[in-house]
Parts: sequence; structure tokens; C-alpha cells
Amino acid sequence: MSKKARISSADVDSLLKALLVLTRTADHVLGERAIARGGGGVLSPSKVLILRFLQFQGPQTLSAVAHMLGVTKPAVTQIVDVMERETLLTRSKGGRDRREVALRPTPRGRRVVHAIEQVQRELVRTAIRESPLRESKRCTTLFNETASALAQAGAVLESFCAQCGAHRDGRCVLDGGESCCLFLKYARVKRGARRA
Repeated sequence: MSKKARISSADVDSLLKALLVLTRTADHVLGERAIARGGGGVLSPSKVLILRFLQFQGPQTLSAVAHMLGVTKPAVTQIVDVMERETLLTRSKGGRDRREVALRPTPRGRRVVHAIEQVQRELVRTAIRESPLRESKRCTTLFNETASALAQAGAVLESFCAQCGAHRDGRCVLDGGESCCLFLKYARVKRGARRA
């Protein structure tokens, strides 16, 4: 099909519905349900994102976590206070700036993230086995290309972060996966400006 070919409203509506159902289902099953099973029911999706971010990117400031979540620093402070009481993370004084606090996951926080990831992996394995798209690489490519196309259509690639928490390899699927995560790129630029 050429890029100029008109797509019918019915086809667009069907795809839109499928995408909305997919995103909501993935959010519910891989988010809420997996977190409840792997995290013992004590974690919210925001807490899991924070723990993953700290685990894969090392100690972070409250400001960096607030930016990653897309919320204010006071809102993150409230979440972090609760997470500290739940022994999921610790705070310590930052390096050069004593006003900044470095957040780190505790061993318990790491175990909880690991347990949630194990549940998520098993759910995805089951879904792939039962799906007509039995090839995981084909699914990954299809989902990444779809997310990237949507981001491009919305003209948000330079300013949008999916807040996916997939910071393990530092690559962003929205821009083809070859360049760094938009959030991490922004965080590095901001850190460099602060040092200057």
C-alpha cells in the first residue's frame, strides 16, 4: 500500500480500538496483576517504575525521579517517604550538593522488582505461545514500529517520554532503538548543565 493511499475511517477506528484494548490490557495484566502477584500487593506502578529506574541507572536524585515520572518533586517526596518506610529504598546525602539526596533500592526493593519481572516474563511467554504471532522478535518489531509511528504522527519524539521504565539497555524504541532513551538523554544534558 502506498503512503498516499487513503485509509478508511472504519479501518482506522478498528485499529484505534485494537490499540486501546492492547494498551489497557497490557497495563492491567503486566502492570497491576503482575505487580500484585510479584510484589505482594504493596506496590503501585509508580513505585515499581522508581525501583526499576534506580536499579538500572544507579542512585538518582528526587529531581531525576520526578522528571522520569512526569510529576512534581513534592509528589515524589511523598512516594519516597512511603517507600523508605516500606524498606524498598534508602536515601543518602548526594555528592557535591548536600541539599540533594541520592536514592538507592534496598535488597528488598531489588527482590521485589526481580519477582515482578519474573511474573511479567512468564505472562508474556504464555501470551506468545498462545498468540498467532508466535515469534517474539516479530512481535517486538511490530510493537516498537507501531509505538514509533504513533510518536512520529503525534510529533512528540523530541519531547515525549513513554515513562516505560525500560532503562536497562538505555535505548529508546520510539526513535528506532538506535539512540539513547529520551529521558536518559535529557537527564545527562541537565546534569552537564548543572556542573558548568
